[in-house]
Amino acid sequence: MIIRISKRALIGIVALGLTATAVVLATVDFDAWAIRRQSVRLVAVLNKPAGETNPVALALRVRRLLGFFAQQPLLQPGEPCPVIQNREDLTAVAGQALLAADAIRVRVLDREFTWTKPRTEARLRLAVDVRVQLGNETSQQLRVYDIDWLREEGRWVISRAHGTDSIRRPVASE
Repeated sequence: MIIRISKRALIGIVALGLTATAVVLATVDFDAWAIRRQSVRLVAVLNKPAGETNPVALALRVRRLLGFFAQQPLLQPGEPCPVIQNREDLTAVAGQALLAADAIRVRVLDREFTWTKPRTEARLRLAVDVRVQLGNETSQQLRVYDIDWLREEGRWVISRAHGTDSIRRPVASE
């Protein structure tokens, strides 16, 4: 069975396709999408599965982590972590954390995106649940991070991150 389409119908279908493509390109914020995608990749790198002890694998994980950050990041994760003001400090702190922890699980609970300077700087607020296993003990923190992203050499990278006080569950009244 052969379906025949007139030239007029074919032109109409092509025009409809081009119009739909133009609407998508005009309404989808590809930069915001790229930043959100970078945040998902960052969380994947931060997660350390139980049993990962190979020093080469940990060093590669630290190297991948550095790729998410600007040349001069300012990271204020909050207590008990130190303020990190450059990539060398970030390398040292990340390496120590990955070596010390038996497992790290980071889960994003909520995301809120805003442009601070259109198309050049943005802020992504993440509410995260972080669980760290050290030996037989597991610690958990619920925290909100304001993460500032900027375009550096054509890529979206983190220039600053600030952790707010931990989210605490309300104490039940007696």
